[in-house]
Amino acid sequence: MAQIPKEEDNILTKYSAEWGTAMVFINGSPVQFTARGLPCHTEQFCVRGRVSLACDVPAAAHGGYISIKCQIQFPDGIDPEPCEETGEDLALVSYYWDSRKLSVGTIGDRQDTRYVYTNDGLEIITKSDLHRVEFYIAWLEMGGSKTERERQDIYTWLAADPTSAF
Repeated sequence: MAQIPKEEDNILTKYSAEWGTAMVFINGSPVQFTARGLPCHTEQFCVRGRVSLACDVPAAAHGGYISIKCQIQFPDGIDPEPCEETGEDLALVSYYWDSRKLSVGTIGDRQDTRYVYTNDGLEIITKSDLHRVEFYIAWLEMGGSKTERERQDIYTWLAADPTSAF
C-alpha cells in the first residue's frame, strides 16, 4: 500500500498504490500534483487507503474549455466495473473488481461544468476559471456477510467526498 504521510505534501506526477497508478491531466497533458494522505478511519467509514491529489490549473489553460482528469491505470488483468455514484455537490465514480472497491471524487455541481465518468477515471470539462482542483481517492477490500459488504460499500463514497468534513 502507498504510504503518504498525513499532513505532509508530496509533489508527484504519479501516485502508485496496490490498485494501480493515478495521474492528473490538464488538457491531455500530465501535470504535477500534491498528494496528501488522509485519515482512513472515522466514525463514518473505515477504508484501507485514502489520499487527496490536488493540482493547480495554470492561468494559460483559462479562457476556453479546460479538461482536468484524474486517470486511474489499473494493472494488467484487472478490468473493474465502473459505477457513477454522484451526490449533492459531489462528482464520484467507483470501480469494483473481485471484493475490492476504489472511488474517485471531486467537488460537483460547478457552474458551466460537465463531469465525465469513464472506465479509467473522472474528467471535469469546464469553462469556469478554476485555479485548483482536488480529487479524493479511497479504496478498500470488502468482506464478511452480505449485510457487512452492503454497509462497507458506502465507505469509499464517504471517504472520497472532498466536501465532507472527514
